[in-house]
Amino acid sequence: MQKVAIVKIHDIQTAIKNGFELIDGYDVKNREKVLIKPNLCHVSSPETGRTTDVRIVKGVIDYFLQRAKCSIFVVESDTYARTAEKVFKKLGYMELETSKVKIVNLTKYPDTIEQWDHIISAAKLKTMLFEGLSGTYKNLLGMIPQMEKRFLHPFLSEVLYHLNTKYDPDLCIIDGCYALEGCGPVHGFPKPMKLLIFGRNCVTTDAVACHVMGMNPFDVPHLAYAYEKGYGELDIEKIQIVGESLEDVKSDFSFVPKKAFSQMRRGLKLGRYPPPVRNLGMLWFTLGNWHAGRYSSRKRLPVWRTLKNIMARNWKV
Repeated sequence: MQKVAIVKIHDIQTAIKNGFELIDGYDVKNREKVLIKPNLCHVSSPETGRTTDVRIVKGVIDYFLQRAKCSIFVVESDTYARTAEKVFKKLGYMELETSKVKIVNLTKYPDTIEQWDHIISAAKLKTMLFEGLSGTYKNLLGMIPQMEKRFLHPFLSEVLYHLNTKYDPDLCIIDGCYALEGCGPVHGFPKPMKLLIFGRNCVTTDAVACHVMGMNPFDVPHLAYAYEKGYGELDIEKIQIVGESLEDVKSDFSFVPKKAFSQMRRGLKLGRYPPPVRNLGMLWFTLGNWHAGRYSSRKRLPVWRTLKNIMARNWKV
């Protein structure tokens, strides 16, 4: 039975130490290479619920360096909206860099991920408008060096499955100090939760996160796909939860309406085909995205502006 730990945060360093202890520690040896992939999808502070708190990544780094003379790489890639350097600098990640810790933009230095001993997915507890959850499993999308990744959205379940089975993170941490509900992973609303989630499999860890958020993990498309392929566990009865109980930390997160979610899912499904079917998919996705905008922190644009923005994403592979 796979074990997942839920830890309340009173002090971040203590919470990190307790999290490692609850999953029976984590073995790092001298001269090993450790990659830490935080969720840095936006140039926003962790208090917005969008990005992984640098203090948590620092706590994990300190835990490793106290136990071994290893090399640690904190990695992220560029997106169409921002460079990794910009978010590293803005959120204080550059201050982590030492002779033993390197901050790396995978878009510029993709060979960093060719050889590794440990990969840690350090994600955020938040919703995602057309997937349900953005957790440790989806966090690996940022391991793709290519800047433009949005064309992968119609194929996200398969892409994430291949990424996670290739890299197979052996430590998964979810930053729930400030979570995000509503129209995530960016345009939602911050929700203080004051907790961390530790696990050793991304799907299993994310399944517990779903229950913390009041969500059924089988309703998250990319998790359901991985589970059907035999990667990870979604049945909460088959997961050993240690630390805090689900009952004590569970809080039903607000989310976009089922109608909007279904429309976006239908659009993504059609986006897997060539034009003109793909174009129809963009229209369906746009309609769902517009309906979801009522549950978003962003300004709700007119339909024609929303369509223009979505069309600019260019799903063409």
